[in-house]
Amino acid sequence: MTKIVFFDVDGTLVSLNARQASDATCSAIRQLRARGIPVYIATGRDIFELMDEHLLDGVGYDGLLTNNGQTAYDARGNLLFDYPIDPREVQALVDWAEGKGLSCWLATDKSNILSRITPEVYPAMASIHTKLPPVGDIHQAARERVYKIVLFLSPEEMNDAMRHVPSGRCTQWFSRGFDIIAGSGGKAVAVQKVLSNLGLTAAEAMAFGDGDNDMEMLRLVGTGVAMGNAPDKVKTAADYVTGHVDEDGLAEALRHFGLIR
Repeated sequence: MTKIVFFDVDGTLVSLNARQASDATCSAIRQLRARGIPVYIATGRDIFELMDEHLLDGVGYDGLLTNNGQTAYDARGNLLFDYPIDPREVQALVDWAEGKGLSCWLATDKSNILSRITPEVYPAMASIHTKLPPVGDIHQAARERVYKIVLFLSPEEMNDAMRHVPSGRCTQWFSRGFDIIAGSGGKAVAVQKVLSNLGLTAAEAMAFGDGDNDMEMLRLVGTGVAMGNAPDKVKTAADYVTGHVDEDGLAEALRHFGLIR
């Protein structure tokens, strides 16, 4: 029996075209919570992006897992737990990226900062229909608690980058778009911690996603649901494949499993 549900944002809760949750999706979430089933957001985005771009307007939730699970907040925005990247490795990677004149984006506990805008940045950001973070002092940002480093490189170049973050791990979201997070974190780790804190098991959880960074979460829970717009490899990690995000696939799956009407 499903007692909690986790939702990715881009391409799952929120259409990449409309940039907001549909009325059907918002209604489905309200029905879940009215039945006493907690709803948690599990996204690669950080809390500043979610709020600044109003991506969760109309969507009720009980908690937020952001930065691919590196930071967790309650519904009021209070930090519950976090997994920052080793600061020495952050500094090493920033020094390497700056030496090569690369664009480096740091998501910290205080802000989003982009070191510079290179040509690779525009198509990557356009793929997720989102605005650029502000350009700022990347060295100052590196002294804060860094939860995610975004680089706009090829897979081959990322192999070189990861040598400077040996304790980290990376996930790809565009052909030249990668997130680096602490190796001890990830969506599945954060989901498991939430479940443990609530006294629930993975078998009692359901999760929805459409991207590479959702696969481990979909495999962990009792019922993993891939959106119809997800790549085939994500669909193979799921227990059920629902409709496209633009066709209200989220509500369709919740009805299929009898969680809403």
